[in-house]
Amino acid sequence: MGYRKGECRFSGEDTTDPGKETSASTLEDENSDACKMHTNTRSAYIAIIGMAGRFADSTNLEEFWSHLRAGESCIKVIKRWRTHSGPEDSPTALGTWGGMLEQIDQFDPLFFGISPLEAARMDPQQRIFLQDAYRVFEDAGYCAEQLAEKKVGVFVGARAGDYKEQVLRRESGSALNAHLFLGNDMAVLAARVSYFFNLAGPSVTIDTASSSSLVAIHLACESIHSGESAMALAGGVFVMSSPEYTLMAEKTQMLSPDGKCKAFAKNANGIVIGEGVGAILLKPLETAIKDRNHIYGVIKGSAMNQDGRTQGMTAPSLRAQRALLSDLYTKTGIHPETISYIEAHGTGSKLGDPIWRTIVSHLTSPSIHFTPLLGRISHNKNTLHSL
Repeated sequence: MGYRKGECRFSGEDTTDPGKETSASTLEDENSDACKMHTNTRSAYIAIIGMAGRFADSTNLEEFWSHLRAGESCIKVIKRWRTHSGPEDSPTALGTWGGMLEQIDQFDPLFFGISPLEAARMDPQQRIFLQDAYRVFEDAGYCAEQLAEKKVGVFVGARAGDYKEQVLRRESGSALNAHLFLGNDMAVLAARVSYFFNLAGPSVTIDTASSSSLVAIHLACESIHSGESAMALAGGVFVMSSPEYTLMAEKTQMLSPDGKCKAFAKNANGIVIGEGVGAILLKPLETAIKDRNHIYGVIKGSAMNQDGRTQGMTAPSLRAQRALLSDLYTKTGIHPETISYIEAHGTGSKLGDPIWRTIVSHLTSPSIHFTPLLGRISHNKNTLHSL
């Protein structure tokens, strides 16, 4: 996959006290204090012991990594619901640009103990995430019998889809039944995984828009720290069953008209819609080492907050971002000099992207001889609204 055992790890970033103009010396002093205050030990670290995912032009993580290494764009004109006879590479109102999953209707219901009738009424997001949950456990070397009745939590970032409306339009009132109800309730998405594997840990579906999967990972780590979960599966899924979402996004002028999300660029002009599913399996690092699990990476800490009142409800807050990072790195004792790369939100907007550039500018000081690299996968892929 392009990863080496023990090499991939999550690093941290440092930031400033919100509301203050920060000098390089102040930043250095604050981080020295953070390291002194740091009481966290390796016992609090979380290991990533399993991974799985599907994205545009990528049926697995190996293909996904290959596209990233080659710098290949996987954005194409959406053809799933095209109704016009124009050129294949020309976007229309129903065929805008996007990074779409293929074969979202492919599912083996009997393998998961689901009847074909019920499966046909399930939102593709439920079907697809259940498949990748299986792949995650398989990648980590666990079979269903080993997981049964264990304290394994499931935390999934997902948004309510529009599949139910498509079924009702196709089958009219005859489709109004329990299968349609449960198959399109996002709270059931996480519960399906727990039910199939007979897991005894927390089972939660989370919707915080673009940050859903990160919040799922954060809550999964907290569940492990509190002892509610011995292991936790965390991830997210986003699949569109109709052009409704893209049409609404276009009405709000969120979409890039040329199909390119130019994060941090002067000519940035919006996002590109995309689909995908991704999940990881988490376990305390010390336990993972003891159990001789394959370790893809280590999470040293996580945190979340809210922007509060800003220029607009969707506008980010530099003050809130600084406060969040400051609290996180004080807790974990991470110094700016250890930071080499930051994966940013990077929506290709003139409002949010500059905030990340400002944060990075506060990570440098006279004693630090480099500036952390700032990146965004959307250059190659897309903006995934639950991942």
